Amino acid sequence: MTKRKIISFFVLSILVAVISSCALVRQRKFKNSLDKSTISSATFPVSFKFTFDKWIFLKAKLNNSSVAQTFFLDTGSPCTYCFKTKDSADLQSKKLLRFGGLSFDYGASTAEIANIKYNNLAYLVSDLAYCWEKYNSGYIGVNAMQNSIWEFNFQDTTIRVSDTLTDFQNLTGAYKVRFKPLSKQQTPVVKIAINNIDTITALIDTGNDKFLQLNSKFDIKSIKQSCPDCIRTSYYNINQMGEHVKRDSIIETNFIKANSIKIGNLELTDAVLNQTPIYKGKNLIGLGFLKNFIVTIDWKQFVIYLKPFANKQSITKKTTYSFKCDKIYKVLKVTEIFRNDIAEKEGVKCGDEILKINGVAAQDIDQNIIDSINSDISADKEIAVQFKTKEVRFKRHDIFN
Repeated sequence: MTKRKIISFFVLSILVAVISSCALVRQRKFKNSLDKSTISSATFPVSFKFTFDKWIFLKAKLNNSSVAQTFFLDTGSPCTYCFKTKDSADLQSKKLLRFGGLSFDYGASTAEIANIKYNNLAYLVSDLAYCWEKYNSGYIGVNAMQNSIWEFNFQDTTIRVSDTLTDFQNLTGAYKVRFKPLSKQQTPVVKIAINNIDTITALIDTGNDKFLQLNSKFDIKSIKQSCPDCIRTSYYNINQMGEHVKRDSIIETNFIKANSIKIGNLELTDAVLNQTPIYKGKNLIGLGFLKNFIVTIDWKQFVIYLKPFANKQSITKKTTYSFKCDKIYKVLKVTEIFRNDIAEKEGVKCGDEILKINGVAAQDIDQNIIDSINSDISADKEIAVQFKTKEVRFKRHDIFN
């Protein structure tokens, strides 16, 4: 996901939160409709496959349509569709909000996921939804999961749904975490203890790809004072990315190495947390954390079960080549740099064009190669990057070494 998409996602999240809590009549009607959906029929337990390509995607049918569409599964949002989805599924909606060029509608419809059929599934409609991919039609949100139990098995990419806990076999040996549902939306909210000092709350959010995303309110000063080497910072310069802004605009991300984080009866040591100072929303536990477990969320009793995989690699390690890259207007550019690391020391800047990587021309480098360069996967290997003025060799390393 590019920085532009991440910023758009944050904007959408903030707007959805504002809409959900607004006192205006239409916004209140939408908020009150979030817990009105009912399952009209299902043969429990239901199991179906999902696609896990950094995000969770699944198929769903809306408004009695015979054609299934692909949706992004997001436990941090209510169902949110694109206007193109509304048109293709012939959904009937009402105006919710008009603000400048932004348009939000709302409504309720029938829906079908596998053989689970819903009545009155509330939804938002907006072109700010996650619709920039041609194959994606919006979010299936947390209000589709209420009053049921959902298991996410990231090892075999299977979702299992039922209304009784006895239909689930992965609870033995799982860590147990109680949660509080967020208002009528019912996004799970859990408590987290960091370094046995700070206790925060965070949303379980499959719409976030981080391990633990901290907001601007989290004070990192005490960590920085007691352990200066436990903080690393990367940055993104909007001006140098070709955006038409008059001055540099730096967006920073702090990476925090915590000695301990405790979630329910699960404790992890040396976990790496993220904090983006410009992010003002809720703290988020994302897929970077969840993908390491078989995750069972019981919306009937408000309990989450986390069963770790037997042979899973360390889930707390974060490695980098000291930069990230992406194609912007079909040009491969440096998009993010770690402070005081190899790229910065070699004079590389955000926005620098990359001509070749390991001898492969930029136009032949696909998204899979870009994702492998930008990933946190631990691999002791080097890459040679050809810029306009010089070639630089980068070695993947732990950001705290």
